[in-house]
Amino acid sequence: MVNSCHQQIFLHDLCAEVSKIFRYDRMGPKIAKAMNETIEHMIANKTVFIIDKKMHVRGEK
Repeated sequence: MVNSCHQQIFLHDLCAEVSKIFRYDRMGPKIAKAMNETIEHMIANKTVFIIDKKMHVRGEK
């Protein structure tokens, strides 16, 4: 069940924030591939879902 007060972020903003946190100067193909694989894994495990290019975190009531 999805919490009515869940977090959401545009996918490109998430990638930019993660790059900043890890102090990467840029997001090259290896980093982009790892990010995409991680997001796909979270979607497959129903940890997150995508609506209108925004990633929403699933939560329980």
